[in-house]
Amino acid sequence: MTAEILRLAGLDNRDATRTAEELLADRAGHPVLRRMLVMDDTAALAGRASVYQLLLTSRRLEQLLCVAIGPLEVPSTPGQGLQIRIPPNISSRQRSAVLWVGDPHGVDVSLEGRLADGHPSTRLSGLDYLLAVLSVDEIFDKALDTLRTSVDNGVASPGLHLAGADDEAVSFSTAITLAIRRITAPGTGPAASADGPYTSLLPAGPAAVCLDPEGELAGYRNRAAAAAAAAGKRRGGLLHRVRSDPRDDVIALGTDLQAFKVAVTRLFTAAQATGAPTGAQRDQITRAGVVLPPRAESPADQQLTAQTAVRGGDTLPKVIRRLTLTANQLKHEGSASRLRDVEQACPQPLVGRLLGAPPRPAGKAAAKAWLHGLAPADAADAAERLAALVLEVARTEWAVGGVTADEVTRTRIVLDGICKRLTEHAGDAETPTLRGAQAGRITRLSESLMPILFDLVDRVLATEAAAPSLGGQQAYDGARAKTDDLLAEWQAHVASKGDIFRPPFATSAVRDRIYAEDDVAGIREALQHDARQVMWQLCGPADLAVLKPTEPLSVVAFAPQRTEGALGAAVPKDMTWTSSGPQAGLLRLVPLRPSAIWAEWTDADLSGAADDGPSEAEPWS
Repeated sequence: MTAEILRLAGLDNRDATRTAEELLADRAGHPVLRRMLVMDDTAALAGRASVYQLLLTSRRLEQLLCVAIGPLEVPSTPGQGLQIRIPPNISSRQRSAVLWVGDPHGVDVSLEGRLADGHPSTRLSGLDYLLAVLSVDEIFDKALDTLRTSVDNGVASPGLHLAGADDEAVSFSTAITLAIRRITAPGTGPAASADGPYTSLLPAGPAAVCLDPEGELAGYRNRAAAAAAAAGKRRGGLLHRVRSDPRDDVIALGTDLQAFKVAVTRLFTAAQATGAPTGAQRDQITRAGVVLPPRAESPADQQLTAQTAVRGGDTLPKVIRRLTLTANQLKHEGSASRLRDVEQACPQPLVGRLLGAPPRPAGKAAAKAWLHGLAPADAADAAERLAALVLEVARTEWAVGGVTADEVTRTRIVLDGICKRLTEHAGDAETPTLRGAQAGRITRLSESLMPILFDLVDRVLATEAAAPSLGGQQAYDGARAKTDDLLAEWQAHVASKGDIFRPPFATSAVRDRIYAEDDVAGIREALQHDARQVMWQLCGPADLAVLKPTEPLSVVAFAPQRTEGALGAAVPKDMTWTSSGPQAGLLRLVPLRPSAIWAEWTDADLSGAADDGPSEAEPWS
């Protein structure tokens, strides 16, 4: 649970009242409002008594901390200095207090001097950092308690000294650039990673194919064998028995062999494909009597392999190269390329000799020579060769695995588009020189961003799989465009949420920051900083005149609970350990001079003044 922020700044009293009422009434969307952090305009505070009374008497709040933004007012009474006018019902009796932010950008100033330097420019203002710090429950409670018990009148100017409070936009930009350059580095990966094709995408071995005994092609083969046996039988290489007129059997053998050859030629032509045969082609192959193993329906196998390789440490260029090698091994010339082998298996002169067999001559010797010249056994051998050719083509061309060369190539093209766009994005970014603790932090941040970068790759691949492109160029352009969209979405999310939050497209959990020694050293330095020395005070140079440093100085020191062991005893005694958030450092609470604080009811509030407020305008002393 974190403190609820109610933004009243920029609203008139009517809109401020309505905004507060809507928040209090929204018990479903905001079931717990125990800690309220109200952002308001310094100039509007005096007229907000009714709004704060509404909040403080709602029975939904336990504590309220007002952050008043803007310069002090010039009082109507001549001779008085600048003042902050607040409604008297914001008081310690109501468990409330005020932090005055005269300038959201602030200045760097020491309480022992009056020289104020401009704070280095960052994407986030000092007010942004202050709200992030006060949103943490433990810091909110400690700051409010300190204001109520140790700061006169409960009004102070906040100062910050934070560990790692560099510009988050610069940090993210640099970290993602480093991550992109790691994933797009040319051809690197784990030492154990191979450089050849992905064997998991290649066929495991000879496919189990066969001819259906009842199918067309097996029938031709069997009839050829039977016809050859009928035309003549051999024993020991000699004619055993010659039928009275075997010419009809020889011609029938030629007819069956010719039909077998034509059927094979027709099938090889119809089933021609450089990839996996289509559904219609598989039907033709099956009708011809060729039994193929079922094709695994896994069009995403090549994507999963690529994703696993990238997450395992292979860079995108290396994965692209290996997919190219894989696609080359999955390419097929097609069954039509084997038509030349049909003639070699069954020469046409053999078929012609059988079909044109002359009548059997008279006489046993002449008949024997006649049958020997026709050689019906050669026809049976030709039929076996045709059957073997069909099975070979079925194994190498038709019985492909679950992944085709076209599918692998499409994945390779998409990855190429992703890689090119990421490379351009990183190339456009300027990498600042990093040193010391900042360098370590940015490096670890880039490592923590890697899983999200992998998620980006996965999302682009999934987009292509859900709606396949019509061609390679469209797939490439689509991958580039989708990558660009996700990068923009990621950057926008970081701008609004910070780099530790997961963007909407990500599925990987964002790892908690690991506090290495240089991180701990930065936190230790921030906690040991002398709060009277230079800190980021959220006011303007002219506002310093109304500050009244006191002894002892009120300071809230805070750091994440998980760093307590690493920090050891070298921390302030009155530490605030936080259970959430990465914030660590000091919050300096500098009181304002009593003459600069004026608590009053406005004319509009006098009729309904709170019981704990004065009945008329009254300065605090």
